[in-house]
Amino acid sequence: MFCRWTCCFERLCDDFPRGDAAAAYLCRCLRIVPGLRLLSFHHCMRCPDGRMRKNSRAPILRLRYLAYVLVLCAEFLGVPAACGAEGQGVAAVTALRGMATINHPGSDRPEKLTCGDLVQIGDVLRTEGASGAQISFADGSFMNIANNSSLRINQYSFDQQTNRMRSVIRILSGRVRLVVFQVRSPESFVRVETGTASIFVDELADFVIDASLKRTVVAVLDHVIRVRNAQPFVVGEVQPGSNQKTVIDAKLPPGPPQTITPAERSEYLQGLIKM
Repeated sequence: MFCRWTCCFERLCDDFPRGDAAAAYLCRCLRIVPGLRLLSFHHCMRCPDGRMRKNSRAPILRLRYLAYVLVLCAEFLGVPAACGAEGQGVAAVTALRGMATINHPGSDRPEKLTCGDLVQIGDVLRTEGASGAQISFADGSFMNIANNSSLRINQYSFDQQTNRMRSVIRILSGRVRLVVFQVRSPESFVRVETGTASIFVDELADFVIDASLKRTVVAVLDHVIRVRNAQPFVVGEVQPGSNQKTVIDAKLPPGPPQTITPAERSEYLQGLIKM
């Protein structure tokens, strides 16, 4: 039953009328709460394929009741809940499990990260061995950070009036999932950098980055992105699409896109789900 609901939810999230607050809240919760493994993408892949009519109201009404059940389950199972944040920042910590730290620009002393903390440009976030975090940006996009990972927000701006968003994020090490689920103005751009790769998001994206010093693996879960080597003198660009991955080694062009198997997809998400 839950598996079937999860499968339906994944299709519904991009199609339901945005004005439905209960359905929107459920979509937010399912993406924020990483502890519920039954709500993962790899779990959904085992469900029988079934289509839902676009903007169908009946499934949305049923989702309201499912949302209430999930919130109650989260309370009893000890699943980390969504965090609230107040004040100004380019992003906020919306989920957290275990020990994570944040370094502000000009400070060598890491501070303990807590739910609701605001993230500013230049901040470096790090997760420890059995931890994970999620940060949500002002435009609605978000990043899930796996254990033993770190990243820095190099640039970010969002103008709601012009619908323009610009973001540059540096993955220092580890595994991170980035989800951009709303199309912004043509002047918008998202660029993710690692030691060996530059990844460009033109519209929508859902992908995982696994970065080390000399190699980056980019696995696309949905939509299409552009990938180049981080060094400008290395010529070559690939555009992996849904369920494809590419490997970028130091001083080499990105490898040709390869198909992600269900087992690989599950493995890519494992650390992000468990947190």
